[in-house]
Amino acid sequence: MLVNRIRVSAIILMLMMTVAIVSVRALEPVRNFTATINLTTAYSGETDVYIITICNDITSGDGVSNPQNNIGSATIAIPSGWIGTAILVIAFPAMKLWDGSVVSSLITLTAADGESNRLAPGECVSVVFLSTAPTPASPPQEYTWYVTAYVGNSPTGSTFELKDGTSQPTVTVDVRPTTTVTDTVTDTVTDTVTDTVTDTVTDTVTDTVTDTVTDTVTDTVTETPTLPGPAYVFAGTPLGPIRVEKPAGTISAAWIDSTAAAVLEGMLAYPEFSFDTDKDTVDEFSGEPLPAPPPCYFVTSGGPVVNGPVAYYEQNRIAPVYYGTYMDGPTLYHALFLNTVPTPAPGAGIPGTVVPNDELGPGHDYFIIECFKDNGNTVLMIYGYRGRGTFAGALFFKEELHPTPATQEELFTLGWWVYEWRDQNANNLPDMPPTDYIDLVASSS
Repeated sequence: MLVNRIRVSAIILMLMMTVAIVSVRALEPVRNFTATINLTTAYSGETDVYIITICNDITSGDGVSNPQNNIGSATIAIPSGWIGTAILVIAFPAMKLWDGSVVSSLITLTAADGESNRLAPGECVSVVFLSTAPTPASPPQEYTWYVTAYVGNSPTGSTFELKDGTSQPTVTVDVRPTTTVTDTVTDTVTDTVTDTVTDTVTDTVTDTVTDTVTDTVTDTVTETPTLPGPAYVFAGTPLGPIRVEKPAGTISAAWIDSTAAAVLEGMLAYPEFSFDTDKDTVDEFSGEPLPAPPPCYFVTSGGPVVNGPVAYYEQNRIAPVYYGTYMDGPTLYHALFLNTVPTPAPGAGIPGTVVPNDELGPGHDYFIIECFKDNGNTVLMIYGYRGRGTFAGALFFKEELHPTPATQEELFTLGWWVYEWRDQNANNLPDMPPTDYIDLVASSS
């Protein structure tokens, strides 16, 4: 009997522990995430820029504010066969800091130390990267970039669940089709012209003319100076809790890009400010500015990755110079290229603008100041390879190149100039020389 009682007691204890565990699990909050990719189709052997955006779903934690409901890190599994994967940019919410790395077949994104850098419900992090698609055994073939989101600031421990109704980022790879075009044109033109003209003219003319003319003319003219056309300032829409579709394949900008735009806006007379998601002033698909008829002045801050109008001018090779990246062996390079260069490639970058990715950081960047004409409008673009470079460029344009008030026309000198910036006082913010190092490395003149 004693043995039976012990067995019954053990069974009851196990049942109680099971109920307790189930109760604890029932109390755990629901933590969901979503993951999307900008390109869902690709062609074998081609290198493209991909953007994967990971968002903490707004319903995570049932609205309870708790760091355990926030995303602190994430991993992205690179599908088999994809090569040359390299991170270009990581976009994260203002006042937070994230970093990333590629090791073997895994992209890892991590928030900086501390719970305050984790993604709260409704916040997102985006990673912009290069990758070369494989050749499928039987195209078209789907490749899934599996994303795992973690609570901790390192990719271990508790994870989030993929939100119901959503799927992992998937890219379908196919072989690019070949197109053969044959044109046959036959023109036959026969002209026959015969002219016969016979003129007989006999004129007798006698003219006597005496003219005396005295003219006294007094003109009084009051001129009103013609003001230059309106000035529009375009900034890339920053990352925020509300996800919006951006033009020309761009992603959300960092707030420091908008800060740079504010610096430039303050230098203009009667400027009109617009984000690149304003459909009244920017084409929602191409990124082309759509303001008043020319002549107008367009001013932009932020590069082609985050600013729709900049992407439009560079993708269509309208701007004299464009930004690009390329791989040379295992190293990723950033560079600027003349618009006569079809695609970024080793050795094709403008000398002085080529820099390995690992040399850029919070204290080192490059920026370009570029001004050109397009269809009667004047376009001024200022941006860095990264956000602090953009801010350094705007400050340098204002404090060093135009320190005193100037007419609007004097601000727009045609040409392009590229500068290197180094944070010499290590405050992680751009300052003007001699506090920080800024030097011209390339120009159109």
